[in-house]
Amino acid sequence: MTNPGRGPSFDMGVGGMGMVRRTVFTLALTMLGGVAAGCSSDIFDVEVALDAQSYAFDFGKAQGTIPTITCDPAAPGVCGSAPPIAVDPALGVPANVELSLGCDSASQHCFAQAAARVAQPMVVQAGDLAQEAISYVQFADIAYTVPSNSLTFAVPSIDIYAGPGGSQRETDPGVALLGTTKPIPAGTTIAIGQHLIIDDDTPARPLIEDAIRNLREIAFIVVVTPRIDAGGAMPAGVIRVNVYPSVVVNILD
Repeated sequence: MTNPGRGPSFDMGVGGMGMVRRTVFTLALTMLGGVAAGCSSDIFDVEVALDAQSYAFDFGKAQGTIPTITCDPAAPGVCGSAPPIAVDPALGVPANVELSLGCDSASQHCFAQAAARVAQPMVVQAGDLAQEAISYVQFADIAYTVPSNSLTFAVPSIDIYAGPGGSQRETDPGVALLGTTKPIPAGTTIAIGQHLIIDDDTPARPLIEDAIRNLREIAFIVVVTPRIDAGGAMPAGVIRVNVYPSVVVNILD
């Protein structure tokens, strides 16, 4: 995977897929040498593409629709129980998927609430570049694509979080929101990189900048929480989301 929709940058590589994948972001002079050779200033900025992350969300193969019968929120059993979700082990990095059926108090009709999340750690290493040579780190951009999507339902948004190494959920201590994607219709793929808005008010920005500057591990957590109302298709299918973060590093020559 390469960083889509951006100008020249340095791609630090993509780790292999596994049940838990620990990618390594290395600040290395050997990869920055081409820029340094043509720069006469003592200080220069370099945009660096961090390891691309790939997240698979498997909602199983359930069939049918959400019941359209009238229900009572105090006794939601009439809506039935959520079907079991069989995760495909071939996906490599399966999501932690939770699915429940309930009764909406306003419409008094059944609905399905799904929640899925994947956390992946990224280790930051100095490589050939001394830590003291980094003047500052500025979190520049995060792009995403959806290379495959067989979901039976639309995804209103996907939330991307960042937190300290070891974080597994968006509610863990120190985890902060990085950005939210646009809605993704059922079965729709996105080949051209879409970019999240990253500014000074982005909650997770200081955490990422500090982690890279001080060579600390970062955890990226991607969360999908769709709700399907009565009459909609029972949640099923698989969606894969690729995330491409990048930073601007100010190097002292």
